[in-house]
Amino acid sequence: MRLIKIYILVFIVFSLTIISAQSPNTAPIGTNLTGIASWNPAWQFVDVFKSARPWISQCNGCGWGEGGDLALSPEGWVMSLRDNQYAETVMLDGGVYPQGEYILTYEGEGDIVFNFDSATILSQEQGRIVFTINGDFGLWLQIRETNPSDYIRNIHVYMPDSGELPFHSEFLASLDGFTVLRFMDWMATNNSTIVTWDDRPKMTDAQWHEKGVPVERMVLLANLVNADAWFTMPHMADDDYVRQFATYVRDNLNPNLRAYIEYSNETWNGQFSQARYVIEQGRALGLSDNDFQAGLFYHSHRAGEMFAIWEDVFGDTDRLVRVLASQAANAWTGEQVLTYDEMYTRADALAIAPYFGGYLGNPDTIENVLALGVDGVLNTSQEHIQGEVRDWIIANQQVASQYGVELVAYEGGQHLAGFFGAEGDDRLTDLFISANRDPRMGDLYTAYLTQWAELGGGLFVNFSHIEEPSQWGSWGILEYQTQPRQDAPKYDAIMRYLGK
Repeated sequence: MRLIKIYILVFIVFSLTIISAQSPNTAPIGTNLTGIASWNPAWQFVDVFKSARPWISQCNGCGWGEGGDLALSPEGWVMSLRDNQYAETVMLDGGVYPQGEYILTYEGEGDIVFNFDSATILSQEQGRIVFTINGDFGLWLQIRETNPSDYIRNIHVYMPDSGELPFHSEFLASLDGFTVLRFMDWMATNNSTIVTWDDRPKMTDAQWHEKGVPVERMVLLANLVNADAWFTMPHMADDDYVRQFATYVRDNLNPNLRAYIEYSNETWNGQFSQARYVIEQGRALGLSDNDFQAGLFYHSHRAGEMFAIWEDVFGDTDRLVRVLASQAANAWTGEQVLTYDEMYTRADALAIAPYFGGYLGNPDTIENVLALGVDGVLNTSQEHIQGEVRDWIIANQQVASQYGVELVAYEGGQHLAGFFGAEGDDRLTDLFISANRDPRMGDLYTAYLTQWAELGGGLFVNFSHIEEPSQWGSWGILEYQTQPRQDAPKYDAIMRYLGK
């Protein structure tokens, strides 16, 4: 009988352990995707020309980029060249990329060459070049000649073993576990100049570095990853743009997935043109005599108009998450965007970005921060998480709860980066990169995410996915696409938090 009781006790303890492991107090985790650029070390598209830089106009004997205006088609292809002029671009200068045979295809007549001995051609025929990449400084491509009657166009540069999908398999695998993909940088949201639907990035565009990724590709990625899609609508986009965008999402996003919809990004943040725009619009409408408040009110005003269009297109709000965003360090801003015209009745979530450690990048405290060393930076970051960041979350959660919406994080994570000139101090940059690479950074992420969930936070969208560290910050949870998990403490911590 005593032995039976012991077995029962062991079984109960084991069962409680399993239940605890399966039902932790955790929040769903999403991620922001890194913007499209030649230096981005993520292997996003198997056609790497989509990440190429805009054409650089060159001429023999001229200074860099001094070749004069280029005659470009609406899609961005070089239609003609003047005497002594040529066009150049670069891809894959992030330093880490697949090894093997690349295939370049194109239409038209002309002369394509690789500059800086960046590639070795294995075979070449009209419309097709097979090559390998040399060195680690990228792939530099030049159009030296093109026939104006049949100009070189539709250039594609396919990675080795590209497969059937437009996304690299390693890229897709690195998104496993994330429940939401925020496309802010893929949409080139900050400082966007898009107004009309015709302004949008298109599948036929030569590259997606400048205007961002077409909605067709964003929806496809969300479907493949089985993650909700978070769209940040351009701040100047007209109603027709919003309606056509929403219509495509309705018709093509998997029916089990939701669309998060947000008006622009950080319209309260004065470093972006959208912040100046909302102030101008808010003042023009007489929403407030205070610039900052006028901007917050216009954010809500235009978000409300945008929400209404999406609701009309979808027929209801079942598959929509209507997001109003505010400043984490100032819960008053959240109250302003929610209470303007009772927007809390037409929104589902209040979104903040509760970063930690950002104040350590202050130019006035460089020497003090350097004296801390890696241990001190991590210890101070832990204190920040448990102190000021905790207070931010509590204050914003109180606002969200008062007005009946969910508190989510549109961005978050460490914010160790110099600002206002401190980014130019190599010693500070090296210290911050070392702190991000330290295994204890993973412990900070675990404690940080646990605290977020315990304080009532909902969805947490990490910033950012894959990015090489630099003086501008160590935003990527992976530094390059194939970085081993044991060398990526932030990524490892998030995966462990998700039970992966």
